[in-house]
Amino acid sequence: MKLEGRLIVVSNRLPVEIKHRGGGPRLSRSAGGLATALDSIWRFTHGSWVGWAGAADSPKANELLKKASRGRSYGFKPVPLSREEISKFYSGFANEIIWPLFHDMPSRCNFDPEYWEVYQRVNRRFAQAAAEVANDKDVIWAHDYHLMLMGLTQPLKAGDKFPMTLNFEKAGKKEVSVWVENKPGESTHQH
Repeated sequence: MKLEGRLIVVSNRLPVEIKHRGGGPRLSRSAGGLATALDSIWRFTHGSWVGWAGAADSPKANELLKKASRGRSYGFKPVPLSREEISKFYSGFANEIIWPLFHDMPSRCNFDPEYWEVYQRVNRRFAQAAAEVANDKDVIWAHDYHLMLMGLTQPLKAGDKFPMTLNFEKAGKKEVSVWVENKPGESTHQH
């Protein structure tokens, strides 16, 4: 598939992480294989990567992210998250509800209503961050079940900037894709 616009990757974490050490923020590579898996794609396209940077928003942290994006074909758009949001969005809803459900272990779910409220709020914040960097020709790719609500949190009407794909692995067996494209006169496609 040849992209007409840019690729906007949205994931729970950026491929770099800011940690506070030695009196100030320091940058390191994030844990996980997504950044490595996408390295070959970034050789052929430009865009932006939206995600949590691992630390609170600060001028020094933002400067580190700008510096880290130099020489890359994509920039970084950090989504700040509080400790409570990380706990209830990532550790709570994503890991204590969605992960067990998608892996056929519903008895391990912890259905805390606060998790759902924070999950929705954080998905809206990620969707807004993606909208801020995207234009109408860009493809927004939301990675994994952490961000399943992104496409529902922004209005999806003709002229909006949300062509979007959501990919996640179900029980380690099969990738499921949902393509939501909001071009005038076309309907939503799912496969």
